[in-house]
Amino acid sequence: MSADILRRQNIDATLLKTAVDQFIARDIHLTDEIKPFEELALGLLARLDPATAVEILRPLSAHPDAPSGVLARLYELDAINANHGAAINQLCELAADLSLRIDPPMRRTLLRVARDDRALARILLDRDDLDLDPAPYFLAATRSERLAIVLDACRKALLDDRGGEESAADPAFAVQFEQEAIARNWSAMAKLAAMRLYLRPDRTLTLITDSSGEARALLMRALGVDPEIGARIFLCAEPAIAQNEKRIRKLVALMHATPQCAAIEIIVAIARETETTPAPISTRRPSLRATAPSTHGGVETNIASKLPGAA
Repeated sequence: MSADILRRQNIDATLLKTAVDQFIARDIHLTDEIKPFEELALGLLARLDPATAVEILRPLSAHPDAPSGVLARLYELDAINANHGAAINQLCELAADLSLRIDPPMRRTLLRVARDDRALARILLDRDDLDLDPAPYFLAATRSERLAIVLDACRKALLDDRGGEESAADPAFAVQFEQEAIARNWSAMAKLAAMRLYLRPDRTLTLITDSSGEARALLMRALGVDPEIGARIFLCAEPAIAQNEKRIRKLVALMHATPQCAAIEIIVAIARETETTPAPISTRRPSLRATAPSTHGGVETNIASKLPGAA
């Protein structure tokens, strides 16, 4: 973990501990005092590792005015810390049971945990009743679902008139990034990218090691890495990519075709340290099946033809 990220986490942990200590120092709190504390605590929790969060929050469990949202997060983290595999399996079973009504707290838990578990993410993507934003679960998506996610981000960029905004990577950064790729030091690449875009290094590593290369292409586009450098970096990837000239051409074309702001939107959704806020249930979002691209239309056809495996 980089020094900057570790420093930020230490600051967040200190702020949370101070807030918790002040809260439990009083036996009774007014309703108007509880809500701001809950919002502050949940915001800081999203940036801490589970073990640290549980240690800080545990004293709240005995306080009569402890916010229910914070307690729910504490119990969730405690269960995952105690037996991660069993907790994930249980969540997968709940998510796969279409007869169960998933209430808002459980929905938030499922969406949050699924960001780091592809099996759970895959189950959620297969459901049509959760109104989820699929971008955070890009790595668990099928090729057609990934294409729909990219096209959606591209459409937003065009509609917001941000498609032309560009920010090239600092030359020194690009050189260092490529050197780490040549050395096949994926962790070092992840740390460099994480520091640049304020991402979680562990999630960034999953982007770099994704077997299709699409996530790495979008990451490099978000970083502003020149596609020519991107092509050389792909030559240093795993053999399935490095030894496949057609795939590399597709990945480089994907970098050319995707607006940088669209790539940033997707990468941030997958790997940003802070948790994304689920879309309100009242705002209906089309399912991935409904937004799957056709073979007609300028943007759709252009991007679709650039993804690896496209005809």
